Formats: sequence, structure tokens, C-alpha cells
Amino acid sequence: MTTDRLISELGSQLTPSPSRRPIWQITLLWLTVSAAYVAATMLVLGPFRPGSLLQLAEHPRFALENAFGAGAIVFFALSAFFGSVPGMATRWCRILGVTFLALWLADFVFGYVSPALDPSMFGKRGHCALEAYLYSVPPTLAAIWIQARRYPLEPVRIAVHAALAAGMIPAVLMQLACMYAPTHILQHHALPVAVVAVVTGAVVYGLGRWPLFRRITR
Repeated sequence: MTTDRLISELGSQLTPSPSRRPIWQITLLWLTVSAAYVAATMLVLGPFRPGSLLQLAEHPRFALENAFGAGAIVFFALSAFFGSVPGMATRWCRILGVTFLALWLADFVFGYVSPALDPSMFGKRGHCALEAYLYSVPPTLAAIWIQARRYPLEPVRIAVHAALAAGMIPAVLMQLACMYAPTHILQHHALPVAVVAVVTGAVVYGLGRWPLFRRITR
């Protein structure tokens, strides 16, 4: 058998793989659906803090604080999904995600000296920390499933970034839905983000060592 005939016969046995959506569309869709899910579920479980939207307009630093959080969500999501495609550059997404997250957290720490809003129990939700896990886990699982169906070379890292993006969505929305006090925010809104990210990284690392999982997600 000649080389050309061998190549021809092997090629005739191949079936075309279905085309996949561009990764930027996947990222945008995930962000939109995740934010809608979190906001809708949050409203079902309780009202947002009265006047919180007006506070965004009246207090520029409060608006900037939320913009930092939104920036972290977007850039961690970009890093999470772009990182599932070999060869796509994600370094600047990672750097900007970490930068915005650090600025978001730093503003709450600075809030012990000069808070963006007057600390108050007004609008407190009884189980906001538990709610944070309820909101962030489904988007995280969806992101990991999407990542696994592509070709991630660093699955643990991008899964952690997906968890950070998913966890930050309720953390930022809680700024409008729950009480505003630096200690409460750091303990009940920000800490769950770290917990979900650490657990996600550990689980994905463990599953990555389980061959059946890799076959299921392909």
C-alpha cells in the first residue's frame, strides 16, 4: 500500500467534529446567565436593600467599589474560559482579575477608617453567607463542565478562576441586597468566594487524576 493510498483510506474513515461556538460568546453567555440566575434567586429569597440603587448614584466611592468587583468578575471569567483553549493568551486577564479583586477587598479594609457608606444593619439578610454558596456553586459547576469539554492545559487554575468569577457575582450583588458594614462584608460576602475557589481547585485536581472523569467530559 502506498503512502498516498493509506492517507486516503484513513481520511475516509474520519467523521467531522461539530463546530464549537467562539469562546468569547461562551464567556458572554455564561456571564449573562449566571448574573441573571443569581439576581433572580436573590430576589426570590428576599428583597434588595431599599435605596441601594440610589446609593450608587449618590456615593461615587460606593459605585467605584462595585465597579472593582464587576471588573474582577469579567476578567476572571475571561481567564477561566480563554484558558480552556490552548494557545490563547490569558496573562493580562489574570493580572487584571487579581488587581480588581485586590482593589475591591482593599476598599473594605480602608472602610474601617473611612467607609464608602455609613455602616448599618439596615437590609441585613439572615443567611447571606449560606446564600452565597447557593448562588455560586451552580455557575461554577457549569463553567467547569464547559472547560472540560475543550482542551484545558491548566484545568485547576482555570477552574479556580471560574469559581472566583462565580463567587464574586453574589458577593457584588450582596452590596445592594444586604447590610453594609466592612466586617460583615469581609466575613459573609467575601470569605465564601475564597472557600468556593479553594474547594473547587481541590476537587478539580482530584477529578483530574480520575481517568473516567476525563472520558465523561469529552
